[in-house]
Amino acid sequence: MAFTQKLPEWNATGVEPSSVQKQTGFQPGMKPPAQWFNWHLNWSYLALKELQEKAAEKSYVDTEFETIKNDITQLQEDVQNADIPDASLTEKGKTQLSSATDSELEDRASTPKAVKAAYDRGSEGVTAAQTAQTIINNRDGYGTTTNSGNAYAVTLSPAPGAYVDGLRITIKINATNTGAVTININGLGAKSVLKSNGTAMTANSLRANSVYSLVYNGTAFILQGEGGEYGTAVAGDVRAGKSIGTDAGLVTGTLAERATTSITPSNAVQNFPAGIYPAFAVQAAPVPSMKVSSGFESISVPVSSTVAIPRVPGTKVSTEILISNYSRIVTYSSVAVDVENDWTVAGQGDATDFIFTATNRGTNSRSFTTSRRAGF
Repeated sequence: MAFTQKLPEWNATGVEPSSVQKQTGFQPGMKPPAQWFNWHLNWSYLALKELQEKAAEKSYVDTEFETIKNDITQLQEDVQNADIPDASLTEKGKTQLSSATDSELEDRASTPKAVKAAYDRGSEGVTAAQTAQTIINNRDGYGTTTNSGNAYAVTLSPAPGAYVDGLRITIKINATNTGAVTININGLGAKSVLKSNGTAMTANSLRANSVYSLVYNGTAFILQGEGGEYGTAVAGDVRAGKSIGTDAGLVTGTLAERATTSITPSNAVQNFPAGIYPAFAVQAAPVPSMKVSSGFESISVPVSSTVAIPRVPGTKVSTEILISNYSRIVTYSSVAVDVENDWTVAGQGDATDFIFTATNRGTNSRSFTTSRRAGF
């Protein structure tokens, strides 16, 4: 229903009291200025006027609400009765919801549940792809090294994120090593590089401009494709013209191959140079025989040969020499003594190491007998 009361019209604007005055209000004995009252009455009038002008009557509101309600009901009926075609790939329309993530239908709309399931599976795929890429990076890294002495470094792209067991790299060495080797990949830290048998690198194991494959075993990098173990042979141990593998590479032998050698027995030292001798031939020669009987020694001496007559315990520095039917006592001397035309006997040594030597100067093998008796 409409407003019936007349508005208390008041047009004098007055003066607005201060904020302090608004808080404290009028006090006993005060004489407020007329302008404060004008301000208060004017604002009250304007507020009531705005309220009457903008407020709707209840009957009007009820009528409008009923109209809106009827319109909504009609819209619902129209929507239900509307002939909306099914949606397709080429036409807009209505479609059914579905939470399936493995369907091949093209006339369904995915629910949030289906979208989440697809997202989760996609995330798993991304993780798997990243893992696969890491494995690829770990197997196919290649680069050329730099070095400071035997400490090598290399930068790979894509870069491995960490040293992992099985990390495989291929490197081109920029300088030949001179001893034990380390390598630092993309600043991850220096790691030892070992031979396939787990021992440290030796000089020349890695050659400049050569390409090597290394695999990380969790502790160090192991050189791949290396040959078997090497021994300790050097050039002088190997036949000249032949080669042998060593830690330093192939080495050509220097040990000479000698011709077949014939050795003639002699009382002189015979020296033979180092080398490989395919065969030796030693000339035959009579071997002096000695027989001791009743204190006498009978010695057979080949032509142009010399035999020793050693002193035996109990003898003095003289020996009786019996040659054929000729007998002579030979006293120790450093000078040769002619016993017979075909013989020379000389003494050497001292009284505790008394030795005579007898030389056969004849043309036939001959024998002589010595008697070593105390008292001579």
